[in-house]
Amino acid sequence: MKNTKSLIFLAASFLLAINSSAQQNVHQYVDPMIGSEGVGRVFIGPSCPYGMVKPSPDCTSSPNSGWLPEPKEVTGFSQVHVSGTGGGPKYGNILIMPFSGALDKMDQTSFRAEENVKLGYYETVFKENNIKTEITTGEKVSFYRITYPKNSSKELKIDPGFFWEKKKFLMLEKPSSLLAHKLK
Repeated sequence: MKNTKSLIFLAASFLLAINSSAQQNVHQYVDPMIGSEGVGRVFIGPSCPYGMVKPSPDCTSSPNSGWLPEPKEVTGFSQVHVSGTGGGPKYGNILIMPFSGALDKMDQTSFRAEENVKLGYYETVFKENNIKTEITTGEKVSFYRITYPKNSSKELKIDPGFFWEKKKFLMLEKPSSLLAHKLK
């Protein structure tokens, strides 16, 4: 009887140990930056398996992955990227860029002061205006959280024709108004 209780206790302990190790969070060991430098051009931003969007910062106007280690400048965040292939999106891309201040120039490029990349999450803080941008995704949508410094204007540039020949530019001036420009 004593042997049976010991055997049942040992079996239960073994099953609990197996169950707890199966629930381990192994995503913490994934490094999204592997293959992103050099000629790999691997996409570093968040995405869902088989998801429709792959948002990431665009550091130059040409790489499909969007991200480059140098230069540390960001021209905006577009919604669709690919890893390691050539050619751009045929029908353009939608680019957004948070900024602060007057829209006195078309280029709102900012430099990354900090950057945090994890599986399913991207975050950067811009050096010039201290705006923090965080990105994650759902199956068919990108989620952005943009944190502006206190007492600064909150502006968002939207370029629905990024990477497209016929450029159009939209800017959210206030929550209730949208300014549109057609570029030549």
